[in-house]
Amino acid sequence: RPVVKASTPAVSRLIEQNLSYEKNFELSIKEETTDIQWLDEATFEIEHNGGGIISARLSISGSAAYPDGVTKYVVLDAATGRKLTANDVFSELSGLLKLVLKKQEAEVKEASDEIKDEDPEVVEYFDGRRIDLEGLDHFSVSADGVAFHYDYAFPHVIQAYEPEGKFEFTWAEIKGHIKPSGLLGRFVR
Repeated sequence: RPVVKASTPAVSRLIEQNLSYEKNFELSIKEETTDIQWLDEATFEIEHNGGGIISARLSISGSAAYPDGVTKYVVLDAATGRKLTANDVFSELSGLLKLVLKKQEAEVKEASDEIKDEDPEVVEYFDGRRIDLEGLDHFSVSADGVAFHYDYAFPHVIQAYEPEGKFEFTWAEIKGHIKPSGLLGRFVR
């Protein structure tokens, strides 16, 4: 689990809390140490730590009837430890959503074209699976730009057909949707 040394002990604790598996996955580590458990592995990676931003990827995997895993992305204000939402750093969220949906539609079309001849019924699983305004909170930050993440939540039996669900934008591409006064503003000045 992440251990953080920030500007103050209080900020360190808040960052650790916001990066905890318990908080992000509604998981009880205490329950997972009993005889009946699901969790096999929990990992994290700090993808970006600079410019006042910490961007982390947290993953858990386990097995019950089938093996499964979940990945979540957390972006934090390094000075306060507060978890950032899309509303904190982006403007014109409805316009931003249109940009992300355009990339998602291209991904769905490409995936559908690849699998429609092999297993046409799988294409139906894309129906109604689109990122929405709330889904914009699932983003990560890198030195190159911002990525939005979407989990299509395909059933285990067809997960091999599930596309990545990662929609990347360079700073130049997303500049018009960055709040100049927000923490990402310094990346586009």
